Amino acid sequence: MNLFWTSYLFFYSLMMVMQIVIFFASDSQESLYYHYMISLDARFIFFYTVNAAIIILNLLSLIPIYLYMFRIKFLSRSFWQGFLLIRLFLEIPGRTFEISVIKSLYIQDVNFAYLTALVFFLLHCPSYVAIYRHIFGNYNSD
Repeated sequence: MNLFWTSYLFFYSLMMVMQIVIFFASDSQESLYYHYMISLDARFIFFYTVNAAIIILNLLSLIPIYLYMFRIKFLSRSFWQGFLLIRLFLEIPGRTFEISVIKSLYIQDVNFAYLTALVFFLLHCPSYVAIYRHIFGNYNSD
């Protein structure tokens, strides 16, 4: 275990708690966005549901990060591979609000839109790395 992964687990846990609070807060911009879009087109319930699923998967991704940090083998490799694939598969359709924000920023300021997308990627990337390393046991290069 090292300082980076410990800090990241703490920071990512806070991010996941914030994400849940924002999802359930009826006056949050994200909640208003999804409810407004559903009122315009009922098929948008799919994206709302996928957003809820990605929030749950991101929350559950704290488990393999913890397991990776402490080198604990839990459940099968196939389970974690499936978990990783489902999470990757749902990431883009589960982020319609964030994608809409980045599109809006792109119209206003291209550089800020790219920077926002980069920050979003960098915040989530280590969680995927930890899950990948947990699956394949690649613990040598912390």
